[in-house]
Amino acid sequence: MSQRYEYRFSITTKTDDLSVLYCLRALSMAAQTTGNNMIPWGNTKNKCWKMNQHQVTFHFSTDEYRRSFIREAQRLLPTELWVIVNQKDNDPPNP
Repeated sequence: MSQRYEYRFSITTKTDDLSVLYCLRALSMAAQTTGNNMIPWGNTKNKCWKMNQHQVTFHFSTDEYRRSFIREAQRLLPTELWVIVNQKDNDPPNP
């Protein structure tokens, strides 16, 4: 089984602000305190963000890491600049 499968707790966000996307990427790295902290923000490149109508999906290895990401994003980023679109508990990232 791939290590990526362990990162199956996902959250899809939407922002029209590229700078906020960069902040969300950094917050996903900070939230994933164990394991590979680069996997959470995989497939969130600018190109992916544009192709998906400004939505990207972050993947975490535990629900607690995902909740930490949400808490910090809500604490640090204005709520009018980003929204949570969806959360799933069994959604590993694509390779």
